[in-house]
Formats: sequence, C-alpha cells, structure tokens
Amino acid sequence: MKKSFLILSSVLLIILTGCFKPGIFTGEEPGELSRVDFYITDGVVPISSVTSLEVEINRVLLMSDEGSLVVSDNPICVDFMDLIGDMYKISSIEASGTYTQLRFEVGDATVTFNLDGENLVLPVAIVSGSIKYPFREPLTLEEDTEIVLDFDLSRSLKINGRWPDALERPNPMIRMTPVVHERHGLLYDVQGFVRDATGNGVPKALLVMKDDETITTFSHDEHGIWERGEFRFLKVKEGHYAVYVYRKETYESVIENLPEEFLNDLLDVLLETEPDGSTTIDVTGDIDNLVITVK
Repeated sequence: MKKSFLILSSVLLIILTGCFKPGIFTGEEPGELSRVDFYITDGVVPISSVTSLEVEINRVLLMSDEGSLVVSDNPICVDFMDLIGDMYKISSIEASGTYTQLRFEVGDATVTFNLDGENLVLPVAIVSGSIKYPFREPLTLEEDTEIVLDFDLSRSLKINGRWPDALERPNPMIRMTPVVHERHGLLYDVQGFVRDATGNGVPKALLVMKDDETITTFSHDEHGIWERGEFRFLKVKEGHYAVYVYRKETYESVIENLPEEFLNDLLDVLLETEPDGSTTIDVTGDIDNLVITVK
C-alpha cells in the first residue's frame, strides 16, 4: 500500500466527520453511552459498463421501538463505485439502547454507463426514497463497536430487459433496491495482491471471500493510492474463509454467456466456475500482503 493512502484516508475521515451533528435522540433518555463508528463500503461484483453510481444521502438514522437516533444529518453525495476496496466513515456517535434498523434517507441518484467510449447518464429510482437495513438481531449498544454496511451493487441495480438492449428503449428505467450486508463488532482488514506466475500484478480481477456470507472486491490497476494488482477487504469478521480469484476475462465470459433469467444470480453462477486462483485464510487480526497467484 502506498504511504499516500494513509494520509488521504485520514484527511477524508476528518472532512466527513467534522461537519456532522450526530446523536439527536427523539425517544427516551439514554443510559450509559458507548462509542459507535459507522462506515459504508461496496462489495461489488462485475458491472463492467458502470463507471459511476452517485447517490445523495441526506440523513442517517438508527431506529428503535422508542424513537430514532440521528447518526448524521449532513447531506453528502457518495459515488458507490469509489467504495470498491475503500469506504467512507459516516460518523462517530456516543449512544446506548437497543436498535432494530439503520435507515438512509436519500435524494437524487444517477448512474453513468460507458458504452463504446461514450458516457450515458441515467436517473436511478430508489424504492421508497430510503435505504432501510433491518438488523438480523436487535443491536444493543453495550460497548464500543463499528458498524459496516457493505452494498452489493450488482444485485441492487435492476433494469427491465436484456442488457444492453434495454438501454435503447425510450426512457429506460434503472431501479435500485439495495442489497446490503452488515458487519459489526471486532472487525479486521485483509490486504494483498493478485499476481501471475511471473510475479506481475493482475488488475481488475474479481475476488470472492466466502464463509457463511460472501464478500467481494476487485484488484486495482496502478494509480493514485493503489499498486497494480492490489486489493483490500475492509472490516471482515473473524473466521475461516475461502478466497476465490477470477480474472477479468473469466467473469466477462460468464456474463456474456449467462441467460437473461440468471443475470440477477451472477455471483452464484460465477462461484460454480473454476477460479483462476484460490486460497484459504484464518482471520484473527489484520492481514497484510496476502499474495494470491493466478494461472
């Protein structure tokens, strides 16, 4: 990882958190407070033509049976494509109590496609004007914790008809029904490189990290904060994971030959394809410089 990333990341977190006015509670008086850090990231599987998905986030709320707690009421615009291997820290608050849902109140959203070198920008309709994530079990704040929402972009964007022919219809409609994976507690980062047999970095490879849930990311080309072939899985739970790697040529071939009725199950179909490389890891802390070699 290039050193400049640490500097840029720190500056970004200061900018994002410095303007928030969190912690406005509309229910009963809180008890003993715990610190909660909120992040968003994007575990995206390949949508090779999407270059940008910008969403206005106006307010973020923790919901309980007694009321709501404002995590952030400072509007921001997030490009979800920038969250591949990265994340935004939304806010840090001190709170107590038990909560059942995290809710994002959103405004306008647009998606940009690159088709044969030309950009096509279309509005995105977000169902109900909000992104709601009900916790699988009520979240009780009894100690300091981190909450990470991992957006699965490939399963969240829908278009009527076969891609890309549907874009040629009058007023094509893109809908976003977010598919979100949530992690909280003690979480770790996994950083490494995809390399070929000669040791060169392999960019744009899809990595799938799997135990009881599936997390995805891409390896990057060399630019800015990234080295060629570098990848990061952010805020991963402790556990034993299988990691599968698919070269760009492999997953694009799967997409090209996938029947229309299976497009929404792309990741499941891809996992039935032989990977170009794989390994297993035990996550008990941060992992640096994990190297996965592909054929």
